[in-house]
Amino acid sequence: MSLLPEAAALLVAAGVYAGGLEPGLLGISRHAVQLPHLSEPVRLLHWTDLHGRNLSRMRWAEEPPDLIAFTGDLATAGRDLPRTEDTLVRMDALWPATAARFAVLGNHDRRAGRAAVTARLQAHGYTVLANRGQLWRGIWIAGTDDPHRGRPDLAAALNGAPAGAPTLLLTHSPELFPQAVDAGVDLALAGHTHGGQVRVPGLGALLTASRLGRRYVMGEYRQGRTLLFVSRGLGTVHLPLRLFCVPEIALFDLRPAALG
Repeated sequence: MSLLPEAAALLVAAGVYAGGLEPGLLGISRHAVQLPHLSEPVRLLHWTDLHGRNLSRMRWAEEPPDLIAFTGDLATAGRDLPRTEDTLVRMDALWPATAARFAVLGNHDRRAGRAAVTARLQAHGYTVLANRGQLWRGIWIAGTDDPHRGRPDLAAALNGAPAGAPTLLLTHSPELFPQAVDAGVDLALAGHTHGGQVRVPGLGALLTASRLGRRYVMGEYRQGRTLLFVSRGLGTVHLPLRLFCVPEIALFDLRPAALG
């Protein structure tokens, strides 16, 4: 008996799921991280790589964040930017206005128009960082330019950090992780890879668009004192497909680390 009909049906089903269902899902990942010299617990929300996806019907049943970090690619191109407004308005309604908001831009944000993307984020309360940092509740929040279409300068982003202050790095791509380790960054947040967007069991991510390939594709990676988290992101690029790679918003409970 030929297995070709069954194989064809399976491929069709996978295609329907990858193109019609999984891209519209939303997963919440949770992480507990201890940071040295942190003065008080902080709930951090990380989102990234929207690529113009409309989340105007998003629901939120989680505890409200104190700090919101966006790590780039709000839109894929300029034509996608108007669609992001409904999503940002919805996020404003779901997440408290008192939460501090910081952002960096991604490679597609430059294609969409750096000034236009920056203005849209600023209109919704985001401080957009490009090779600079800012102190918030004793945490030095550093943001770099995009490694692909910009000129990232991690040293400049960390310049001015008080001695001993916990450091949080926002960067669009995980490619700066080795530099962050050398610089002693405590926590780095990135996106860009989409987790591969399409993952094959036994093989993992097919493509990541990262110069480091599949080395840092999604989830947590620790080296020395530095923890890197790479998000699967919320949208899609090139093809409107996701397979075994559900869109993601990440929540971090940051706690003071015991010293000794």
